[in-house]
Amino acid sequence: MYKKLAKAHGIIWKPEWQDGDTVIFNMMPEEIEAQIRKLSKDYMLSCQTREMKPKHKYAYVEGIDKRETKALRKLFTERNKTYAYPKERGN
Repeated sequence: MYKKLAKAHGIIWKPEWQDGDTVIFNMMPEEIEAQIRKLSKDYMLSCQTREMKPKHKYAYVEGIDKRETKALRKLFTERNKTYAYPKERGN
């Protein structure tokens, strides 16, 4: 994203500013780094956000035998908040 923003605003991107997918900001001149960071922040603020419903998360507890499974499930329900399985799924 940084590379695209730089190119769109006329900043020539140098290969030493990047290591794979990681941008190395301390290799850039300070004024270019500040400009790219500002462009990035402005871009992120211009993006639309949307609220997402939380996803259903499930845990399956299994021990070596039935006795251990029963003890682990009891321990899990004591230590964690559990909810009933949802009967109706969201879109």
